[in-house]
Amino acid sequence: GIAKDWTRETTITQFGVALGTPRYASPEQKAAAKVDGRSDIYSLGVVMYEMVTGKTPAQVQTSASSLDPPPAPSTVEPTISDSYSNLVLKALERRPEKRFASADLLLETLDRIIEGKSFHYIPTMPRQKKLMLAGGAAGLLVLLLVGGWFAGGGQWVQSHLAPPASQEAMENAAKAEQAAKAAQEEAQRLQKEMDDLKKRQAEAEEQRRLADQKSRVPKISPELVEKAKKLVELGEHRAKQGDFEGASAKYKEALGVAPDLVEAHSALDSLPVRKQLWDKQKELERLTKSQPAAAQHKPATAARGGADPVKTQIDTAAALIRGGKYKEGIGFLNLALTMDPHNREAQEKLQEAKRMQAEAR
Repeated sequence: GIAKDWTRETTITQFGVALGTPRYASPEQKAAAKVDGRSDIYSLGVVMYEMVTGKTPAQVQTSASSLDPPPAPSTVEPTISDSYSNLVLKALERRPEKRFASADLLLETLDRIIEGKSFHYIPTMPRQKKLMLAGGAAGLLVLLLVGGWFAGGGQWVQSHLAPPASQEAMENAAKAEQAAKAAQEEAQRLQKEMDDLKKRQAEAEEQRRLADQKSRVPKISPELVEKAKKLVELGEHRAKQGDFEGASAKYKEALGVAPDLVEAHSALDSLPVRKQLWDKQKELERLTKSQPAAAQHKPATAARGGADPVKTQIDTAAALIRGGKYKEGIGFLNLALTMDPHNREAQEKLQEAKRMQAEAR
């Protein structure tokens, strides 16, 4: 009685009212918050968990906090593969944005697991748990320092508290990954601004061209028109090199020769927008070059001999794109570039995916 019919308006499922079987309901559904298809993915994850373990996540939860991820199905039933276990844990993420974006994507991943391919995923630890662990670590550090003082002073502390190289490497890798993610988000924001500016430029040029075709009739000799067009070409050459003042001077010079030349008017009118585009492009290049640490970062799982998560995202994207799911594939490629912004394979596949998506439209 709580299923949503998307083809017509229904009132039984509504914001502010909690409906559903609690054991299978998503966290946002229990909280009477806004729900969407990802809430169904959570409920499906509960069913898949119960299918292979005989119990729901709530029944095997041993943690005092309900915010903790449930035990992996493979720990409850050892015959279950790690890949399937990871898929179920991703479906059971408390935050909707951490789950599969769609049921199609979940099905694609399940098909890959059935084909024998690996799927890696680490459940998100709640913020409260992170703070608790950080507090516990701080308390442990104090105890160790005090014990070290009474057990022999600085030599004991140095021998017992010096962080292992692997821990330092993991911390550096986490910092590099965070910096790369921030750089990728900033780059995407700049790219969107650039696309908007290009669209406005094209619209302005088209309006100018149509207006000039209706109202302007050349009243000068073909020789002067040709000379003015040459000046516009020189202005274009300077604009492409970033010399917008020089370009403006050439366009104005062309208008002095042929006041009604459409090309000169369009070029001059669009010059401010083109300068913004140039500035944004340079800012994007600077941002990309300012992340050398991220470029050198290699995922920890790959260093330990496991599957490369960047390669996993690229392979998943390729499978989605082959199936015509361009939007989902582009999302996985963006994720791969967040992890490794300089991955050439991901960059090339992203360009190809966008081209195929545009052609499909």
